[in-house]
Amino acid sequence: MADSLGKRQEVQANEFFQVGGQPNVFAVGDVMVHPSREIKQAYYAELNGQAVALNVIRHSQGEPLLKYPEAIGGAAVNPLVYVVSLGRYDGSLGFNKLVINGCISALIKWVLEWTKVAQMEGRPIGIAVWAIGDALTFWLSRTLVRPEAKDRDS
Repeated sequence: MADSLGKRQEVQANEFFQVGGQPNVFAVGDVMVHPSREIKQAYYAELNGQAVALNVIRHSQGEPLLKYPEAIGGAAVNPLVYVVSLGRYDGSLGFNKLVINGCISALIKWVLEWTKVAQMEGRPIGIAVWAIGDALTFWLSRTLVRPEAKDRDS
């Protein structure tokens, strides 16, 4: 599989997360580079994991694989989403071209963290908040607050 490594020794994956020349091998997370060129953060790692899980199941059943990110977010580019703490009562929230700084961002980060833990624990409040939040995030990104177009050649 050495020919599947890039110049920085990262695993090159295709739009289905398959490792080049290895249809039964999938790569996800910090180890791989995907054609979408998303930044490495937990939000995208979770989306990547969902896509790979679906594709492993589909591959094992002989079904066509789902192209990422279209299959997860419904668009050719996933939204740029981040929330960064800048102390206990300060933060920065970004959603595509929209940026909100200050105490509201810190509060949103706390809510996101609390509901994510609740989701991972299987609690209905966390599951509901993240199902609605993910759907709303993708919808907003496709309609009202669109991401900037990426230059695919750089």
